[in-house]
Amino acid sequence: MREEKTTADRLAAFSDAVFAVIVTVMVLELTAPDQPAFSALWPLWPTAISYAPP
Repeated sequence: MREEKTTADRLAAFSDAVFAVIVTVMVLELTAPDQPAFSALWPLWPTAISYAPP
């Protein structure tokens, strides 16, 4: 019983780590707009909303 729980905990920790790496790589691809105004962010909303959880 103890070994099954340890294996499940390790699998959960590994999947969390993989998810964290994937999200980090995805965020690195985001670029800042050229204009320093809030209106420059509107064209980027489809990209930003794609990172939201379902």
